[in-house]
Amino acid sequence: MQPYLIALALLMAGISGLYAGEAVSEPGAATGRYISLKTGFGTTFTAYVAGDEKAERGVLLVHDQWGLDKHVRQWADRFAELGYRAVAVDLYDSRQVSDAGMAREVLKSIDPVWIDADLKGALKYLKQSQRKIVSMGWGTGAEHALLLALQEPQDVSAVVAYYGQPVTDDQLLNSLNGPMLAIYADRDVRIDDKKIKAFEESMAASGKELVELRLDADHGFANPREKTYSEHASNEAWDATREFLAKHLSASGNN
Repeated sequence: MQPYLIALALLMAGISGLYAGEAVSEPGAATGRYISLKTGFGTTFTAYVAGDEKAERGVLLVHDQWGLDKHVRQWADRFAELGYRAVAVDLYDSRQVSDAGMAREVLKSIDPVWIDADLKGALKYLKQSQRKIVSMGWGTGAEHALLLALQEPQDVSAVVAYYGQPVTDDQLLNSLNGPMLAIYADRDVRIDDKKIKAFEESMAASGKELVELRLDADHGFANPREKTYSEHASNEAWDATREFLAKHLSASGNN
């Protein structure tokens, strides 16, 4: 068997031994720091963590095409302030992108197997305290966040997806083990109403709870690096996210 197929088999079998390496503080960070984690293949990757290690709720953040930038780290810190243990994975192996074209090339260069390995490694680290965990992402990161929840339903209690492509496979969605918040931008040409409608029907057919928010904005509205960034829409989405998670992840229902 080829090494690639062996690695894939090990990953799908769920062999994901992992450790936290030496922490490296980020200069000027409010509450978070960088740590090194290991996948089931023995490879290492970097993640930004924030919040109380004993927190009863956790959030795994999956970045968009811009990578693990200041924007994503600020989201991790924001969740930490709400009492979450937040982990944001660096899928770009510390590569920094300066423009959208470069971002697309870096994203295309990453084998999906290694994305899965990093995310499952981060999930293994985050679930060690038996906490409730939500997977959350933006754009392509939202799609990976949903896929992780479908692959590891026993460990992911909810999903939050900002302008990610909907999944319309009823059989695949049957494995989802919790509610989902899907946030769309009305002017997003990448996701049309037909796709959203098909997703709604698939979620309903699978008996899954779906909360949706449609905003007067464009794709990428939550990231200040995008030309389409909208502070108003981003704040609306954040309010909806807090409300959704307060209901589904908090015993007291308060955030």
